[in-house]
Amino acid sequence: MDPLIDLVFSAVGTVASGALSGAGGEMGRRISERLHGLLGRAGSQPGAPSGRQVLVLPVTEHERRAAASQLVELAYSSPEFAREVREWVREASWLAPRPLPAVAPGASRPQMLPPATAAFTDREDVLAWIKGLLEDAGRAPGAPVVATLTGPGGIGKTATAVRCAHELREAFPDGVLFADLAGASAGTALTPSDVLVRFLESLGAGTTGTIPGDEARQRDLFRDCTAGRRMIVVLDNALDDAQVLPLLPASPGSLVLVTSRHRLGRLVAEHGAHPFTLRPLSTADSVLLLRRVSGPSRSAAPEEVVRAVAEGTGGIPLAVCTTGAGLAVREHLSWDRVARGLSDRINGTRQPGVPMGDTDPHAPADPVRHAQDVSYGELTPNAPRSTARWRSGPGRP
Repeated sequence: MDPLIDLVFSAVGTVASGALSGAGGEMGRRISERLHGLLGRAGSQPGAPSGRQVLVLPVTEHERRAAASQLVELAYSSPEFAREVREWVREASWLAPRPLPAVAPGASRPQMLPPATAAFTDREDVLAWIKGLLEDAGRAPGAPVVATLTGPGGIGKTATAVRCAHELREAFPDGVLFADLAGASAGTALTPSDVLVRFLESLGAGTTGTIPGDEARQRDLFRDCTAGRRMIVVLDNALDDAQVLPLLPASPGSLVLVTSRHRLGRLVAEHGAHPFTLRPLSTADSVLLLRRVSGPSRSAAPEEVVRAVAEGTGGIPLAVCTTGAGLAVREHLSWDRVARGLSDRINGTRQPGVPMGDTDPHAPADPVRHAQDVSYGELTPNAPRSTARWRSGPGRP
């Protein structure tokens, strides 16, 4: 007996049973509709009984065996049909019951979360806010908790999301998915399909067959793989809502953390996402972060000078860390000199192109200015005039 018959017969049974029970959701509907189409084409092949069209799901074993025979005959009729039948059989295998439930011991538990920064400071209010969302007894059933952290470049969105995910990961035993969506600009942003392929590979979907090539099927498979799981999904640096929506898991027990420079109104309106705008650090926390980054070996300075440096960064964590790193690696650089450089920048007296606290015009570009320039490039033509003061120097909130 042709071994292909048994393989196709099993696939027909899986799809028919799934369609009758409602299993598989949108993906199950798509695959059963494709079965209808293939069987209809098989019935119209030369040599098939006149007018015969199989337009109902095969229910009995005899009907399924007959349908499988039709599909095998279709596959042998041409290489093109053979590819279509093989692809359909592979898709049908995704509807088959898993040997292990998603939350069973030994199931794939991706751990894609990057390490948290050792110098992380403050943001306890964000963690408390997310815990409150998770504990809210009145939240909508059937949907994951979605929290969005927004703010300008350098405000610490990524560090905050990663730190919160580390703090909460024990409550989500089925793993953590993380992706940098590279959405600082439209030209760099990843497509949802790029991210879905990575997530599906991490979830083990690639071990049972080829991951589908089109985004809609990838999305359906991702939802199927995450259904019933308790996971954290961190979507960092999102460009817009359209980039995020296909990446939402289909599990009410999951938490989604999204960071973006832009307000994600559609995510809030259609999926009940909770927005949180990150603000600059207080002066006290900026001083604490400065001292952590600059390190204990850095020579002491009067408290008022350290405070002046902290205030000069505007409380922007990236500016604070960049300043502290400069103090840590440049022994000749004094707190007084950095404070003067920041003061000159704020007052507009610093020489153009000279990084803060240094006089070398060939020194590497300030990463805070780079972050702001990217944001500036995304503004509408009329917006730059209203943001000129914000761009007067890195670290200005």
